[in-house]
Amino acid sequence: MGLISTLYRHFSMSKHAGIIHHSPDQGILHLPLQEVDVRVWMVDISARVVLSQVFENVSDSPTSRAKYVFPLPASAAACAFELEHADGRVIVSVAKEKSEAAQASLSAIDAGRTAGLVEWVTHDIFMISIGSISARQKVTARLTFVMDLLDEGRRD
Repeated sequence: MGLISTLYRHFSMSKHAGIIHHSPDQGILHLPLQEVDVRVWMVDISARVVLSQVFENVSDSPTSRAKYVFPLPASAAACAFELEHADGRVIVSVAKEKSEAAQASLSAIDAGRTAGLVEWVTHDIFMISIGSISARQKVTARLTFVMDLLDEGRRD
């Protein structure tokens, strides 16, 4: 299977991909995806992929604590994430020890700042808590991952 078809299948396969949040009366809600941009750099048997997705909270209310969820190919490893708000603010991911990261995220949220926390779900799902998205606001989620291009008999 080629790189583009693998990426396309992973971009479109999960009904829980994108920015999701929980509504007490409506269950899991998705922010509508407005734009997608994929940049791929291939070197020998590896690829670096930068996926940019623009989402919009079309509601008149802010979201609850939202999560960005994305299925990764089995041979991929996420290496960077950032969330850009329409006003130009950019939240950049930083790797920390698990308990330190959880405390820093809670402290930022309690102080009214936007914060995210990566959570392990499975080997092929990237998920990060991104806080609340304001009403009528667009955000750009930018995920960078690297992947092996050799199939070696694996099925993605």
